[in-house]
Amino acid sequence: MKKKLSIFVLIALIASCSSLIVKKQHAQSIKKVAVISVFSNLGLNNQDHNSRTNPQAVLKPNRFFSMNKLLNYSYNKFMIGLNDATGWRVVPYNRVARSRAYRNFRKKLTQNYAVKGYGWSKYLFNNTMSYKNCPKVLFNGKDKDMKQMIGKLCRDLRVDAVAIGSFDYGYGAKMSIGIAASGKVYTYAHLQVIDKLGNVVIATPLAGPTGFEGQSSDSFAMVSIPFVGYKFPINNKSWVRLTSAVDNSIVTMRTKLKKLLQ
Repeated sequence: MKKKLSIFVLIALIASCSSLIVKKQHAQSIKKVAVISVFSNLGLNNQDHNSRTNPQAVLKPNRFFSMNKLLNYSYNKFMIGLNDATGWRVVPYNRVARSRAYRNFRKKLTQNYAVKGYGWSKYLFNNTMSYKNCPKVLFNGKDKDMKQMIGKLCRDLRVDAVAIGSFDYGYGAKMSIGIAASGKVYTYAHLQVIDKLGNVVIATPLAGPTGFEGQSSDSFAMVSIPFVGYKFPINNKSWVRLTSAVDNSIVTMRTKLKKLLQ
């Protein structure tokens, strides 16, 4: 069965970025940042090449879980982590979205424009979901029109920069004899910060895991979860594992940024 690419791989293709960018001097001049876009994949990516499960499990909401609930949880943790790592005053998306400046920005920023001329755009936008239905903003650091739009938005919002967050959720299953299986869930958090001149001041690495075996544990839940007939279980325990993975990814991002910005 053909394996779908994670959204991090697609963002890397579109944004032409796969390594850590931290411009310390630029970052030190930033005092106030507005969050303008946060999004994630629609379902959990299956990172085990030998699994009998679907490449991406689009999980139906129930009393234990929904992807919206997971993204809302991730957004809240992202806000706390960003503020703690940088010391900036972070304006939350909910407040930004109510402003006239952002509404004007959003009118110009259609989905087609946001990924104009880049590959994988249709797949990416069809397989991702956004926080509070915000636009999915991607910036490759070169688009002159986008630079001007972001610069104007920063001036109108009276902020020094804007922030974009995205999350890649998935799991890796380890198979055993019969139909038994277990594995771990992961979350990779990505941050992009663009200043009022259109400079990419911060961009965290975009490449997600390519498989389950041998992966670093800093973005995985700490405890494995049993699968049912190779299917990812949706229950209270799986929710705990998913939020554990989110927590670990935010801690990893926060710790690395804090050290680099000192």
